[in-house]
Amino acid sequence: MIIQVIIWILALYGLIEIVIETYRACFVLNNVKDMYILVAVKNQEEYIEGIVRSIVFKNLYDRNDEIFNNIIIADMGSTDNTVHILKKLCGEYEFLKVINCNESDQLMKEILKENSSLHLK
Repeated sequence: MIIQVIIWILALYGLIEIVIETYRACFVLNNVKDMYILVAVKNQEEYIEGIVRSIVFKNLYDRNDEIFNNIIIADMGSTDNTVHILKKLCGEYEFLKVINCNESDQLMKEILKENSSLHLK
């Protein structure tokens, strides 16, 4: 009897969490359009999928009600399957983009030009 009550309470809690998260996803979440997450990687085929999915999970399910629409992974010249894995992940998440080393340099110059108050050493 007590076990059934506990199971029902947990099931009810799970249902409430699903309703809350669905509501947040549809009506509350703000898109942060002017902010980027930039990650540089090289030869990380063993770990890159877990790292990216961790970033995506944090982005989608964190409790701060903001979603970063721009997550950029900069490949710095990998010689393994890192780029292939990243391109597969890009197909799953529209806010994820993979760039190469040259594009990364160009992006950083543009960011620094737009934000002349930033001084990287």
